[in-house]
Amino acid sequence: MGESKNSIGLKGGVKKNRRLKSPRAAGKAAFGTTFWDSASKLDSGKMDSSSWQAAPIDLLKGTSNMPWYFYVLDFLSGLFLANGVPHFVQGVSGHRFQSPFASPPGVGESSPLSNALWGFANLAVGFILLWFFGPQGSGAGLGWIVLGLGVLVMAVGLSIHFGKVRSKKP
Repeated sequence: MGESKNSIGLKGGVKKNRRLKSPRAAGKAAFGTTFWDSASKLDSGKMDSSSWQAAPIDLLKGTSNMPWYFYVLDFLSGLFLANGVPHFVQGVSGHRFQSPFASPPGVGESSPLSNALWGFANLAVGFILLWFFGPQGSGAGLGWIVLGLGVLVMAVGLSIHFGKVRSKKP
């Protein structure tokens, strides 16, 4: 007699309808803090910079509250974001530009429309990855550095590639 039943006879009663949390709120619930929380604590003097410097050590020890694959996805996010900028800018400027859809891929020039769409797709993927797997918790500082390295790696790669391709043009 001690068990409660709901209107259709299931044990345990009726569960409350919970609202789904946003990814950021879910991340904060899982990790306890976000980058902005950490930054405000650093600015207010409640957290010293040594906790930011300890993030790589925490990752190696396995005590970081940001999983290792978040760092990989932050790096990928940086790659996508950096790749989206030149294609989107050239596309909205109305200029033809190299893209993977040209013939030959990466060397020939595509239409401004295809470049605008390709750039937007890269930016969208980069921001989606950043939204769901952005730097959080005690690993936030290192996560932003890894994201920046992704941007830098793609920027250097694109500058070398486009420098070679565009210098061959008459």
